[in-house]
Amino acid sequence: MIFAILPLVGSGLIWAPGAVYLAAQGRPLAGALLAGGGVLVVGNIDTLVRPFVVRRYAKMHPFITVIGAFAFVPLVGILGLLVGPLAISYFFELVAMYKGEYLHENDGSAVPAAVLEAGTPTPQV
Repeated sequence: MIFAILPLVGSGLIWAPGAVYLAAQGRPLAGALLAGGGVLVVGNIDTLVRPFVVRRYAKMHPFITVIGAFAFVPLVGILGLLVGPLAISYFFELVAMYKGEYLHENDGSAVPAAVLEAGTPTPQV
């Protein structure tokens, strides 16, 4: 389940060893069906649906998820596969919130948005 979080290759890390195991245990039809279902159904869902959902709701490139997952594994262990992408997405959200709250978009000055909206004069720094 943890490996399934990884984009593009995560689902293959789940069903591919299972298909190989089934084939090695003398059940080639079950292994072939698992591999075929993994490639056709799960692979297409992972390749087509996940980028749409991530782009629409998380607004984060899938490669950033991979970098976050593998960067945090040495820090916190196997839990880093889940914590890494979350930490990176929270960091980007924090930067966006700071930018929206404190930076005026026209000149880049550090003036709170509430001051600009109120129309009061801004202090010169």
